[in-house]
Amino acid sequence: MKEHAQPPKNQAGQPPTKTPDETEERLEEKARAQSGQANKRRTEEQIDEVRTKR
Repeated sequence: MKEHAQPPKNQAGQPPTKTPDETEERLEEKARAQSGQANKRRTEEQIDEVRTKR
């Protein structure tokens, strides 16, 4: 008998986001936690991308 597969998780152990709002919220949390400008800029670009897809 096959076991149920667990949903994938990100590096922080969180399950996948279900809505664009949830994705944006997680990306904003990630940007606040980042200290490097290059990483923060890339994360902010991802936030902009999520916002434009709505």
